[in-house]
Amino acid sequence: MCVEKTRPQYDKRKYLEAPADPNVVIYYREIGKKDPNIIRVYEFEEAYVICPTGETKIIAEPGFYKIYSRPTRVTWIRLSKLTLTVGVPRANLPFGYGIHADIILFPRSAQMVVLGAAKIAREGMITVEVIKEELRRILRDAVMNLEIDPNEPRKEVVGKIHNEINTLLKGSWLNMFTCDVQGVGFSFECELSKILEG
Repeated sequence: MCVEKTRPQYDKRKYLEAPADPNVVIYYREIGKKDPNIIRVYEFEEAYVICPTGETKIIAEPGFYKIYSRPTRVTWIRLSKLTLTVGVPRANLPFGYGIHADIILFPRSAQMVVLGAAKIAREGMITVEVIKEELRRILRDAVMNLEIDPNEPRKEVVGKIHNEINTLLKGSWLNMFTCDVQGVGFSFECELSKILEG
């Protein structure tokens, strides 16, 4: 194995870690010979280390870890679920109304995240905004596929959209996630509330 736990480092120049930005959900990096050979993992994340031999080590315990052979690929994943509101404006739908959904997104398979990220580039990140953009596209496709009728009972609408989004997620680059659709709203409801308030 190319990695093992080591004593804490206090000089930030001597170790690598994921960006502190809370919008970064996944951060991946190839660690080469010129990089520090220590990584840091925090309580709110897991790290997946892919050794040069192809062996994978999952680091679920926070701390500092020494890399013994390079190049090694490390993917840090934030463990917290994402609660997002995603909307599709009526201009992007043929129905004359827009739609939004409150979605909880959580990793279905961290290993799929790692394998997907490891093939992309030497270094990169997946942010909340990038995920929301893909979810908008998926929500639009789900609504188009289902031809949602806003007069149906809301529980049925939510159930249909929930099932369709999870089906579409499997065929997208977000296939490592699954979602729980908490609620659905339509643009005309917002306009009605504006009239009532005015």
